[in-house]
Amino acid sequence: MRLGYRPALDGIRAIAIVLVLGFHTGLLGGGFLGVDLFFVLSGFLITGLLVEEWDRYQEISLAGFYTRRMRRLFPALVLTLVGVGVLYLALPGVNHGIGYWPTVASVAAYSSNWLAAFGSHGSWASLGMLGHTWSLAIEEQFYLVWPIVVLVLLRRRWPAGPIIIALLAGAAASEALRWLVWMDSYSIGAYTRTDTHADGLLLGCALGLLLRHERAGRLHRLLSADATLTAAALVIGVAVVRLHLDETPT
Repeated sequence: MRLGYRPALDGIRAIAIVLVLGFHTGLLGGGFLGVDLFFVLSGFLITGLLVEEWDRYQEISLAGFYTRRMRRLFPALVLTLVGVGVLYLALPGVNHGIGYWPTVASVAAYSSNWLAAFGSHGSWASLGMLGHTWSLAIEEQFYLVWPIVVLVLLRRRWPAGPIIIALLAGAAASEALRWLVWMDSYSIGAYTRTDTHADGLLLGCALGLLLRHERAGRLHRLLSADATLTAAALVIGVAVVRLHLDETPT
């Protein structure tokens, strides 16, 4: 089954953007849910694209995938880094975190989430005005690893059922680890580390595979026919995993 274009998913993106912007302006309290919606959507859509490519060609072009991701994200990232650099020079009193160039290096290497977790400030302040790049780092780490995993699994003809169960177990483990890290150290790393914030991505991957599971039956047909149900599945999935969103450390 091809997922195709689903307008309802654009609606989910819009809701996520509103939640994040509203949180940062102090108008809304659902910013954490907005971030996780993006993560679930990424896992869901990327998995769908990879499986569809395999179904069509019996192969996945990793070079093509990575090239498309770079074209989509790299220009905006470069513009952001240049703009922040100009602001640092024009506004010497602004928060520099650990410094512009070390932060840029971590952002360019898509590891700024780890810098936020273990940087000298031990908080968002480690990244200065680039603090928001922690989520992009997690996304890019996912983009780097998951297509290779999918390609290996498909080449070896692993059944979808056990993979879905493993993904759901991984999501639950990531959620549990986040709470353990937070209760142990009250560290911002409980939120920005890849291992403690992989639950949304893994849940999205599981949903993406579920649509193609031969035993999905009635769910398979319903989701194929109604884009609203597809969006609802995403929202409900995130809500179940992240019921504590307003209690996540900031």
